[in-house]
Amino acid sequence: MLKTTNRYRNQLIASRSSAGLCGLLLLLASPIFGQSTLAKPTASCCKKPVTTASATAPAKAKPPVTIPDVSLLNQHGKKVNFYSDLVKDKVVVISFIYTSCALICGPLGDYLSQLQAQLHQQGRKDIQFISISLDPESDTAEQLKAWGEQHHVRDGWALLTGDKPNVDSVLLALIGQKASTGMHSPAIIVGNASRNSWSRVNGFAIADEIIEYIDEAQTGIPRKIIRESSEESTVSTTANHQ
Repeated sequence: MLKTTNRYRNQLIASRSSAGLCGLLLLLASPIFGQSTLAKPTASCCKKPVTTASATAPAKAKPPVTIPDVSLLNQHGKKVNFYSDLVKDKVVVISFIYTSCALICGPLGDYLSQLQAQLHQQGRKDIQFISISLDPESDTAEQLKAWGEQHHVRDGWALLTGDKPNVDSVLLALIGQKASTGMHSPAIIVGNASRNSWSRVNGFAIADEIIEYIDEAQTGIPRKIIRESSEESTVSTTANHQ
């Protein structure tokens, strides 16, 4: 099982002493914390946003989430459309970083890299990792690529920058804030637009817990049932070996 190393825990504790309160307030203020839907973008620069829930959904279904399909730039210098190229028909793990960040972003990048490696070992290379720069006016594609190499980013992980209005439109949809540097939460978002499933998760949570959110987004089965099924399987296996 992948666990947070002591080094990462120590850095996280240090970050909490200086930025923890701010991160908690940002988490509570986020449009998805404690709610069933993400905030809708307000930027007028965007392409026509894409609604990710069926119009024929039951009356009690979650309100549809609106994801901007704006043009951004990945770490290879290639233009990508955020929704249609990276989010549509995929389970995504989205984080928020910037290359000059000296506190949370580095340990978070290393930890998510280990999570991606664990998923790849399980044959789950279809999970799309995305990191969006909170400093798009400074972070170039080359800088993001160097950051990715430093933190062992693999195929299936897009590091994104671009014109600030376009980045802002995505950030407003996901976390309710425009791009800015400084203290920020290590929270990540696990989602599946096809199922209108979106969860905000502590990026330093135990890997198996994050994978439960990924499983829920992928299958539509609530995490509680997935966990109980896993526990029953473990008990059965143990009994068979006795």
